[in-house]
Amino acid sequence: MQREKKLVSNIMIFALGNLGSKFLQFLLVPFYTAVLAPSEYGVVDILQTGSMLLIPIFSLTISESVFRYGMDKSCNKKSVFSIGFFVSLIGSAVLIVLGSVGKKIFHLEYQGFYLMLLYSVVSMMRNVTSQFLRAIGKVKLFSIDNMLQTLAIVLLNLLLLIKFRMGISGYMWGYIWGNIVSVLFALSVGKLWKYLEFRKPDIDTAKQMLLFSIPLVPNTICWWISSSTDRLMLVTMVGESSNGIYSIAHKIPSVINIVIGIFIQAWQISANEEFDKKDKGQFYSAIFDYLVFLSFSICSLLMLFAKVEIRILSNANYYEAWKSMIVLILGMVFFTFAQFLGTIYTANKKTMMAFWTNLLAAIVNVILNMVFVPRWGAVGAAFTTCFSYFVLWISRIITTKSIVEITIKVKKVVFCSMLLCIQTILQLLEVKFWILFSSICAVGIIALNYKQIYELLTKGIQLVKAKCNTLSYKKR
Repeated sequence: MQREKKLVSNIMIFALGNLGSKFLQFLLVPFYTAVLAPSEYGVVDILQTGSMLLIPIFSLTISESVFRYGMDKSCNKKSVFSIGFFVSLIGSAVLIVLGSVGKKIFHLEYQGFYLMLLYSVVSMMRNVTSQFLRAIGKVKLFSIDNMLQTLAIVLLNLLLLIKFRMGISGYMWGYIWGNIVSVLFALSVGKLWKYLEFRKPDIDTAKQMLLFSIPLVPNTICWWISSSTDRLMLVTMVGESSNGIYSIAHKIPSVINIVIGIFIQAWQISANEEFDKKDKGQFYSAIFDYLVFLSFSICSLLMLFAKVEIRILSNANYYEAWKSMIVLILGMVFFTFAQFLGTIYTANKKTMMAFWTNLLAAIVNVILNMVFVPRWGAVGAAFTTCFSYFVLWISRIITTKSIVEITIKVKKVVFCSMLLCIQTILQLLEVKFWILFSSICAVGIIALNYKQIYELLTKGIQLVKAKCNTLSYKKR
């Protein structure tokens, strides 16, 4: 029971930090669609997508090692943070030099190129500081850091886009300075500067960290291919406006990713702490069952109101995004399951397995994008993403069996998947009375998970009572 309490406690802390900050960003979507044309939004999306590729390559995904080895009791915390910090600094310098040389040699004139490089640099540094805060147990500061970063981004975007009308560059500068504020906060208020050592690094620790993180580079690239090639193909085959619409279609699925991401962040800590326990399989299975309930229920309800959500988020220029959005929502179910299983690789330091599963999903994604994007545009890209996430999940079910035996309630997962697929098809085809039939599907999904609902409510009440009793005892 103690480990469940710690998991719930971490979820609540991460929720306070992440939900508030991400909700602020989510509220700005109508503002962005009002001040940026679909083509401009498409350019912004490509710049951030490009950064997502550059960051793991030039940082060697060292932030993942900082988190994993920062939690390792046998490792020196100062060595871990210093190695991560200076690897990111060196990677940043290499990125700026190669980027500048490459721009001149290949005559790269893409709008915002240097802003993309700068955004990548500050993001690399921010990844290290935020992950180390989480690793050393400063989860409250980690959450405050998230809120502060978002607040800085929001305020700067409002200033630069409304008052100074800076368009694409204003949007990017907001994100750049938001990350800088986050790094400075972690170093000063989080006192991470005390962990920096300006001397020869511990060679053994550095080797272990790099051996852990370097295999994650191709793994992250494969993940990037799975999540980003659809955008690049839309730009080249259909146009920037289509990619702008597709970017808006990702906004509601990203909410699912935020909510489930809070769970995953807290779960990563528990997974790392429990990986050497004998009953870890039983614990992992129980937690996965709750994830099944959360994922299917949230996705079904969000899918039901897809058209309303798009109308609230954007103007008429983006309305057709609802079709892509419901397919992406379906895909998010499989992605969250794959994410959960991916934490098992990290906890057991078997990062090569993560690479092979991501490689398979990336290959499937590229092949299907080449077939579907020219024919169906954004909807085709959404179908491709959804199916590649499904492949990723299935491959991880197979590969994690050699590490830990997780019991999956197959019948329930299959029935829930079928109901959500039927709901997707009904809404895409807009059949008569689709809202009624889709509602029945949503109710069916919730009914299939009644046990988890009851258990969550019961445990929630018990935790609240225990907390109240503790507070009343302290007052005495």
